[in-house]
Amino acid sequence: MPEPDKAEVNALLKFVMGLWATRDERGAAKQSGRLRFWKDGVLEQLRVFADGKGTSQTYKSLRSKLRNSADEATAAIVLLKKLRNKLGGGAIARAIDDVLNHEDFGKQNIRNEIKLFLNEELTNEEQQYRAGQICDHIERLNLSLDRLHRLVYDE
Repeated sequence: MPEPDKAEVNALLKFVMGLWATRDERGAAKQSGRLRFWKDGVLEQLRVFADGKGTSQTYKSLRSKLRNSADEATAAIVLLKKLRNKLGGGAIARAIDDVLNHEDFGKQNIRNEIKLFLNEELTNEEQQYRAGQICDHIERLNLSLDRLHRLVYDE
């Protein structure tokens, strides 16, 4: 039986060890997709309000989608916090912290903004303005999630 090429074996071992060493980072990147605001989720209704076309049905749909996504968002947040703490520091841990806790676009802060939006008595103009702000924060969160993904997979 021919002897295996040492360079190929070393390359394979390096690849496998790299996968093992970055499993937490890859887990964080995978979980981050659960935190993204998608166009057919609450973002859809918020954009309707931002366009000044929100109705009582839009309001009900937004409230329902926010409530229905609460358990999954909470589970992803808890897991990402554990992964962030396990990483201890570095660019990926800071990116996770931004995704979770940034004062403008952190997932928890945006969900709180939406709850306030739903619970306050706002004029149509105020609804339009606030929904536009929340949509901007969501866009920044989604960009931050993209950055986290790049940090994990493009380095």
